[in-house]
Amino acid sequence: MWNNWLLIIILAILTYISRIAGIEALIGRQVNSRVQMYLNYVPAGAISALVASQLFYIKNGKISLSFPVIVAGIIVAICMKIFKSFLLSVIIGVIAGSLTTHFIR
Repeated sequence: MWNNWLLIIILAILTYISRIAGIEALIGRQVNSRVQMYLNYVPAGAISALVASQLFYIKNGKISLSFPVIVAGIIVAICMKIFKSFLLSVIIGVIAGSLTTHFIR
């Protein structure tokens, strides 16, 4: 158990250091417009990769879609449009995904 926590803490520290190093390297420098455009797309790419990894799963050797993730994603998109609040939308999406998972099983 402690080995898992130790691994999580070490990875969190390394992630934090890598982020700070990147920020420190770019402070006070003019960045090429192409590099700036690339850096603007990194967060969207990371979120897309995280969502895609949750959306698809392998069952009996075949790729399947996760219905609760689809439901939660649609609800989050609707909430974002209505409330314009990321945190509230994510909280509602987590609740919707949990309820969908609970009632499907």
